[in-house]
Amino acid sequence: MTDSTLPTSFVVTLSCPDRPGIVHAVAGALLEAGCNIADSQQYGSPSTGNFFMRVEATTSSSQAELSAALARWPKNSA
Repeated sequence: MTDSTLPTSFVVTLSCPDRPGIVHAVAGALLEAGCNIADSQQYGSPSTGNFFMRVEATTSSSQAELSAALARWPKNSA
């Protein structure tokens, strides 16, 4: 494995109105981008109706490839 193919890790954080399918959509987008989820935490706040998520993931894709794959994920896909 060369330095250019070593997995790099990154963290994604998001908040949005809570609704079914958010975790599925985020996991699917990361999978499509060639990522592996190392850790995930999420919380839905009943008092505000908001959803919060933090995902740590790894990938061997370049930053440009990762950005392009995640840019294809619609903001309202969940």
